[in-house]
Amino acid sequence: MSNDNFEDPLKYYLAYALEGQQSWISEGMKDLIPQSMSDAIFLAKKRNREMKKDVNNSEIKLALGKIFENTNSKYNLLTEKAKNHLDNFLTDNNSLSLEVAHQPKFLGGERFLFNKIGCGAAFANLDKDIVPFFYVADYDKIHSELIKTKFSQSDSASGFSISINPEIEKKFIGMRIRDLPLPSVSYLLEQFQEIKKKYSNSINSCLEDNWHKKLLEERLEEALRLIKIAHNNAENYTDWFINIIGIISNIIFDQGYLFISASDMEFKKLLTPFYETLLENQNKYIDTYMDLRNQFIKNNIRPPLREIRRDFVPFFYECNSEECYSRRLELSCQEYPSMILTKCKCNHCGNLIDFSLEKDNPDLSEHIPFLTPRVES
Repeated sequence: MSNDNFEDPLKYYLAYALEGQQSWISEGMKDLIPQSMSDAIFLAKKRNREMKKDVNNSEIKLALGKIFENTNSKYNLLTEKAKNHLDNFLTDNNSLSLEVAHQPKFLGGERFLFNKIGCGAAFANLDKDIVPFFYVADYDKIHSELIKTKFSQSDSASGFSISINPEIEKKFIGMRIRDLPLPSVSYLLEQFQEIKKKYSNSINSCLEDNWHKKLLEERLEEALRLIKIAHNNAENYTDWFINIIGIISNIIFDQGYLFISASDMEFKKLLTPFYETLLENQNKYIDTYMDLRNQFIKNNIRPPLREIRRDFVPFFYECNSEECYSRRLELSCQEYPSMILTKCKCNHCGNLIDFSLEKDNPDLSEHIPFLTPRVES
C-alpha cells in the first residue's frame, strides 16, 4: 500500500488537541496531547512526578547545569534571568525543562524559528517552574534549508531567499553544519545590500507615511548590524547562530534561555551511556520500534517512524577524515553470541570504520568524539 492511501497522523493529533475528538492516536498518547498551554504545563508536571519515582538523575542534572553555565558564559548570555533559570534547574526538584531546538541557520533563520523561541519564553512566563533551554542541533548535515533564509516581499507570494556562496555550498554539502565556514565580510555585505534593496521596494510600495518608512528602514539597519556584530564575534557557524538568537532572546527580550550545543564534547559524553543501553538492548529496541510502526499501518495511518532494518544502529558516526568535515555515516551492526560488530564506510573519502563491542556490556568510550544522535534515538 502506498503512502497516498494512509491518513495523516497529525490530523488525529490536532483533532484531539483542538476539539477533543478521540481516536486510536489520542488513546495511545493519553496524557501526552495538551489542549492549551496551561494543560501542557499540567500534563508535564504530572509526567514529571511519575518519572521522579523511577529515575535518579542528579548527576546528569549537575553535568547539564555545568554545560549550560559554560555555554551561556562563552557567548555572554548568562544574564540575571538565565542565572535564575539555571539555579531553578539545579536546585528545584519541581522544575521542568522546556526544550526549544533548531539547527544553525544562515543569518539566524526565519520567523518560525523566533516564534519557537517566543513560545518557549511564554511558557516560562506562565509558570516559574519552567526552565527554557535552546538545543543547537549543530550535528546535522548541511542541506538547503540550513544555508539560506527566506524573506517576505510585498510583490511576491514566495518572497526571496539569501544563501551562502554557491561554491561553498557545493564543497560542503552533506558535511556537518558546524564545520561550514563563515562567509567573508565582503560577501555578507553584498547580501545585506540585496536585502536592503528588496525591502526598500516593499517598504515604499506598502507605506505612504515617510515617518513609518524611516522607522522600518532604521529597524532593518539595526537587524543587519546585529547580524554583522554576531558574525564578527564568531569562530564558526554555530557561534554565529547562537550569537544572533542569543542576543535577541537573552539581551533584547531578557528571556533567560540556557543554551547547549549538540557538538559540545561534554554533552556527547552524557549521551554515550544511553547509546550503549540501546545497543545492549538492540533486539528489544528494534522489535518495539517495528511493532509501533506496524500499529500505525494496521490503523491505516501513515507511520511517523521511518522504516529500519534489523542491523540498524540508533546513532551516527562522524567521519574522522579531515577532508570530510565530520560527515555523518550510517552504521550497521551484526550480532554474534558474545559480541556486536559495528561498521560503516564513508562514500566521500572511502574511510572504513569498524569496531567490535561486548554484547552484554558495550563500551563506546573510545568513540565519544565521533558519535552523534539521530531522530530514532
